[in-house]
Amino acid sequence: MFKASKYKHIVGKVQKRELWYPDLRPNPSSGDATTIKSSAGYVAVNWQSASGVLGVVPLSMVGKRPKSDPTLIHAHAGQLTDFDFSPFDDSLLATSSDDATAKLWRLPSDPAALDTNLTSPLVTLSGPKKSIEVIAWHPTASYVLAGGTVDRTVRVWDVEASAERGAVASFAETVTGLAWNYDGSVLAAVSKDKKVRTIDIRGSNVLQEAEGHQGLKSSRVTWLGSGVRFLTTGFSKTRERQYAVWDMRDLSKPLKMTTLDSSTGVITPLFDIDTNVLFLAGQGDSSVKVYEVQDSAAIIQELSGVQSDTPQRGICMIPKRACTILECEVARLLRLVNNAVSPISFTVPRKMKSSWHDVSELFPPTASTEPAMSASDYFGGKDAQPKQMNLEKYAVSTYFSTLSVNELPSSSSSGSSMSSTPASSSSSSSSSSSSAPSPAASSPSPAHVTSQPTPSPAPASQATSAPAAVASSSPAASPSVPHASMGGFSNPFSGPSSGTSSPSSSSSPSVSRSGVVPKVVRSSKFRHIVSKAVQRTKCYDNLKVQGSQSNTVVAANASFFVVPWVGTGGPIAVIPLGMTGRLPSAVPCIETGSQVMDFDVSPFHDELIATGGEDAHIKIWRVNPQGYFSEKKNVTACDADLQGHTRKLNTVNFHPVADHVLVSSGADQTVRLWDLTQGAEVLAIKDQHKDAVASVSWDAQGALMATTCKDKMLRVFDPRSGPQPVWEVLSHGGSKGSKAVWINPKQRIFTVGFGKSSEREYMLWDARNTGAGPITTRSIDQLSGVITPFYDEDIGVMYLAGKGDGSIKMLEIEDEDPYVHYLTEFSSSTPQMGVCPLPKSKVVDVKACEIGRFLKVTDSSCEPIQMTVPRTRTEFFQDDLYPPTRDMSSASIDSQGWFAGGTPQITLKSLQPEGMTPLSLAPAPAKKAPTAFQVAMADPTPSKEQVLSKFHETIVGRFKEDDSVASQAVMDGEGADDDEWA
Repeated sequence: MFKASKYKHIVGKVQKRELWYPDLRPNPSSGDATTIKSSAGYVAVNWQSASGVLGVVPLSMVGKRPKSDPTLIHAHAGQLTDFDFSPFDDSLLATSSDDATAKLWRLPSDPAALDTNLTSPLVTLSGPKKSIEVIAWHPTASYVLAGGTVDRTVRVWDVEASAERGAVASFAETVTGLAWNYDGSVLAAVSKDKKVRTIDIRGSNVLQEAEGHQGLKSSRVTWLGSGVRFLTTGFSKTRERQYAVWDMRDLSKPLKMTTLDSSTGVITPLFDIDTNVLFLAGQGDSSVKVYEVQDSAAIIQELSGVQSDTPQRGICMIPKRACTILECEVARLLRLVNNAVSPISFTVPRKMKSSWHDVSELFPPTASTEPAMSASDYFGGKDAQPKQMNLEKYAVSTYFSTLSVNELPSSSSSGSSMSSTPASSSSSSSSSSSSAPSPAASSPSPAHVTSQPTPSPAPASQATSAPAAVASSSPAASPSVPHASMGGFSNPFSGPSSGTSSPSSSSSPSVSRSGVVPKVVRSSKFRHIVSKAVQRTKCYDNLKVQGSQSNTVVAANASFFVVPWVGTGGPIAVIPLGMTGRLPSAVPCIETGSQVMDFDVSPFHDELIATGGEDAHIKIWRVNPQGYFSEKKNVTACDADLQGHTRKLNTVNFHPVADHVLVSSGADQTVRLWDLTQGAEVLAIKDQHKDAVASVSWDAQGALMATTCKDKMLRVFDPRSGPQPVWEVLSHGGSKGSKAVWINPKQRIFTVGFGKSSEREYMLWDARNTGAGPITTRSIDQLSGVITPFYDEDIGVMYLAGKGDGSIKMLEIEDEDPYVHYLTEFSSSTPQMGVCPLPKSKVVDVKACEIGRFLKVTDSSCEPIQMTVPRTRTEFFQDDLYPPTRDMSSASIDSQGWFAGGTPQITLKSLQPEGMTPLSLAPAPAKKAPTAFQVAMADPTPSKEQVLSKFHETIVGRFKEDDSVASQAVMDGEGADDDEWA
């Protein structure tokens, strides 16, 4: 029978997004590998990379981070398979990889110091010939690590000595799961040979083995408390997910085998020994199942689970001491979702929870951060129960305490800090004397390391603060346990001193954690951009767009837009902007003579169009769209035919500043600049690009030219100074093309492309210091369409339109970290073949607060999209939305002056309409005086005088009525006869 339990009504809740860890890039190809682990100080995520990289975030750093990417640990040359934090030191991390090595890494004791990527491990453990698939820290001995490998072996290492101390090679397939029992004397292991085993690793022998889960996918294992039973998860022969409970004394058959469901994700079991609550979470699931285990695992009762709307890639549990004790949070799971970590908080409902006394029954003594023995003791044959500590010191009511990782209470008393000096220890003791020790407790350091200061004894009050039933772990009560000598090995494991030093010995500054939820949404006047398509009657229908070959699908000016048309001979259609509605079946086109690969319209002359064809010809056209439609015939005669490229064209672009200057690139891997007034090539850049050029962009002055190339390089040229690049740098690692645009006038370059895992991403570069790498990098999504960026230099808004997408994303770029901020996006159900902006200075409706207008082209239509900013006082010119913009009515310099090295004088113009007053000069809005409405309410209750008067009138009225009746009776002769009186 299931006993009454105080955890029966445990409630799991997915925390609100302000408490998530956003903007992460987990490895999408991690398979069954571990994806997330946590200590009381840090969260580590298997990072997206071609090699084994971890992203590490402080546990307290929820919400938007100061910088876009977390600190990275470049751990292995191969892919990561598993990683975990030491149970005795929150800043000591072990990793394993398919490069057949395991490594140890030391993180800063102070999360504020986590600002440098790590590349050098403390220790590298080798021995296996193949991948180390799983690792597991010993629960009671310091610096003991077990690992299961693809070469069908379980090994154990003395990490201090960097030496293998035992191995069991009795497996027929890869080991997929390892778990130590309560005192670390026995290992339970599961493998792909579909068997479950218990192992005495020190004796190098298998204690028992039996048939386990018979499915093909990986199994997992965890011990159920301090007894002799453990649990495995796996798959049946029919691919159903199941769990089984085993008794280590007899593995002939499981005590319990339960089928769960038919989902395909490998289940991760997490068991909380303090509450006897079991959590089962499958990879790819959107839920977490919760069970309570009683009677030594003989009874498993399902409790209320947790549902969410996002599938999980992985899950882990944080240490109990990091939970919010005074909120009755008995467990917290961290779910790794698509690009974030989502916490799930499990609480037990309580009315009174203002003090430790109110909640203490929910938090029994838990495993201490002090090891019970050393590695030499363990390998010498000793066994020990884990030391226990009381959680009263951790009783806080905020989601994160106001203490730093160094200052959180700790029961560890051993260990020394290689980073602490006598000076730093003495200086920090005065400022931190009241702080509690760190949970990032390192294990006892070797006795021969004498460079550390001798710690002072802890105050008596600290030494006796824990209940007598719980082993005290203050320095006064538990002196350091000396380790065996490590010879010439300088102790790199000694991290944050939380044992031999006093609570005041931390030399790292504390990180303030107010417990206040960080502000996620920043202030911006463009955060509420409204984007919508115009009415259907103002769109262009019955188009026949051929967009599969051309780099550009639509280009426009203030008079018309141009699209490649279906047909032979490379036709392009020039359609006036005023010709809305359904176009005629036969649309007059310009026949270019070969398949159009790219085209552009002049920014200064509405009648000029340049096309680049598959025949390597660049043609200049002087068009008259209205005349074409009136004459109803195609145009074949061009204004100029420029020849120079030897293979098909890739890009054709007019210069944004200089008049009649054209730049082109081709499959011959050259970039050429043309003077259209002469009809000739003036400059050429050859032998610099190793593949096809994908895009060309100019800086604000039109002097420097940035190119992206399919050789994955971003280059900047000063073409008038020579063909050599000013600089070049490796950008996006994907095989598809990338595009770049200058962020004028900030001397930055924004690129969009694909990562090595084919996810779309953007990068922001400082053109003055590209050697430092991109300022920021961020994944966008997993779609496959090439993105074209459009930048509005007046307001700092970037528009991203992907081919085949149904949306236009909007970002704001600023000068301060994190530099790029997501704003909003225009969404529709129709995929676009191409998007282009209309010239802002000539088209946008300033009076309607329109900041941009785009044309979205599909295979059969063109749809204008308006971007507006909601404002209330639209009768005024919104000068904060419309700073002076470039005057595109004429060029700033002619072609001869530009090629001669002249500097253009950029002219600006105001968009303020005549008769409108700028908002900055407008009078303050009149405040409406509050109107007080006073309604006279008559009191319906009669006064005393009214009651008495009414009563008097009633009585007198009755008397008068009686008198009149009697008088009338006498007059009528009514009454008694005379004889009746006798």
